[in-house]
Amino acid sequence: MYFENHPLPTWNLKDAFIDYYIQNDEDFEKTNRAIKKDLEELSKKVTTLKSVRKSAEKYLSRWEKLVVQFREFSKKFKEPTSQLTGQQIKSLQMKDKLFPKNPGPSNNPSNIPSNIKKRKNSQVHSLEREFLFEKVDADQFRSDEKSWVIDGDDVGKKFQQYQIAVAEHVQSGELLVETHIQELLALSNILLIKPDQSSSLFNKYLHTTALIEKEIKAKFNVEKYRFDPIKKANLEGILADLRDKSISIKVASKKIGNILSDEDDDDMDPLLLGVRNLIESIPQSKFNYPVRESSLSCSYVHCVVNPMFNLPELKKHVIWLNTQIIKESNKQSDFIGSTIFGSQLKGPGIIGEVKGEDRKDDKHPCLLDMVRIEVLSGESINQNSYDGVIGILAIGLQTTFFITSLMAPGCYVMLEICSITLPKDFTEIRSYVANMDDLLPVLHYYPSCSNHSDDDFLQTNKRSMMDSSMFEIVANSGKSRKRLCNIVYSH
Repeated sequence: MYFENHPLPTWNLKDAFIDYYIQNDEDFEKTNRAIKKDLEELSKKVTTLKSVRKSAEKYLSRWEKLVVQFREFSKKFKEPTSQLTGQQIKSLQMKDKLFPKNPGPSNNPSNIPSNIKKRKNSQVHSLEREFLFEKVDADQFRSDEKSWVIDGDDVGKKFQQYQIAVAEHVQSGELLVETHIQELLALSNILLIKPDQSSSLFNKYLHTTALIEKEIKAKFNVEKYRFDPIKKANLEGILADLRDKSISIKVASKKIGNILSDEDDDDMDPLLLGVRNLIESIPQSKFNYPVRESSLSCSYVHCVVNPMFNLPELKKHVIWLNTQIIKESNKQSDFIGSTIFGSQLKGPGIIGEVKGEDRKDDKHPCLLDMVRIEVLSGESINQNSYDGVIGILAIGLQTTFFITSLMAPGCYVMLEICSITLPKDFTEIRSYVANMDDLLPVLHYYPSCSNHSDDDFLQTNKRSMMDSSMFEIVANSGKSRKRLCNIVYSH
């Protein structure tokens, strides 16, 4: 259902009609009935926002006029290519390169609503691709005036110039997930900052990322943090005793519990609990087989993430989502962190994705997970007025944490907070503990994420994320392990 699955500010009648039209086998009357039925249901749904219900009612009140518009949309959709101008034909030929006619099926799990539907016919109509292609027209970025001045440097203007350059690149060449991850995110108004990891096109316009990183940290009052040296020494002593088999895992767990603070807000306690969870879950000796996604999720990632973000007293919970393969398969994260408000879950403040060790060399799906994290983070900020959202990308044992925040008009910054390697077995846990300080900033970002930002600022400066239909096209583009990648997502 298009209208329920898109934020109100992003509703577009042409997009909605095309979506329904394709789902209903290009049957005009059937499409009209489906749209009207969904609008009627939406206008009566008590759980729907009042503004959304009113908009649905407004559409229904002028239904006859909408039908006339829909008829024009259907005529353009069916218009043969031979009737197009030479420039339009040239554009369609270029779009055939960008959007392959036979995209492969997606097998990502999903239960988050979206308008992505599995088509009966895998071929994408050429004029549908034209409608999708219009969404990356450079003019839309030229007209979206951005300004974000940091120390006299207008980062917002540079980001706008970068977006225009990306859109122009799309007009003349391919955009590949593996090679152009920052460019793909830029089309969705997302500025990905990974230290010393960026494309040449990105560097041409945005080479002073340190200023942006400094601004993000200032917004969330994040500084450098160090683990208490006494607690760390005690922990290392317990692990040494466990390694020498002078104590059992049960005794080691109890001793780690004794290190915990009596205060509820000690930032080091969640990390200590994470170590305790790991020694109770991971193998004690080395092994050769790869850690697959299910084991990585349950025995590794959950052990670390749960004590950091699952806080029942504050009604904050880490939730692992349904892994069943269903139709809405492109906009699903593996887990989220959310807060119970009343009896309902609020929008996620954490978006997490996991890929097993056996998949870490598959660049395309791994990077697509990053796109998914960021698009869903932006949507959550828009819909819930959050100051920020934490993103967690676990590729094999390498786990990277991001913070995403709306910093300026149409500029959602996705900043890498840290990247840490989880121990595959007990022999590697001391290395993990040595670098555990890196996780402390994540704990300082998180409390602010569920805070509501200035609503006027959000309403003025927010922009829509990548359209679901376009996301489907991108997700099913060709892939190759041999393609160059400008960022490091796994070691």
